[in-house]
Amino acid sequence: MLPTQAQEVLNDGKEPTGRNPFGSSFKQVVWNIDEASSSVETAMFFRICKTIPFIGRTCSPYFIGPVPFIEYREKDPIVLGRPE
Repeated sequence: MLPTQAQEVLNDGKEPTGRNPFGSSFKQVVWNIDEASSSVETAMFFRICKTIPFIGRTCSPYFIGPVPFIEYREKDPIVLGRPE
């Protein structure tokens, strides 16, 4: 099985939409939005990586989670990551 085929097997190759502002260890995802209290929660999603001899490193989609992370209120600064 090739690495891309393995990725498609885990969680049907699906992962939540988010960003990696702190590196590739986890993905930060906007999770619970509450307009009444002007707040939003973020969650972390993790993945599994493995090095396969003669092929290289392969990783699953970010699907392990959600793990509660940071709660933001209206007008709080939000870390988006490095500018490209």
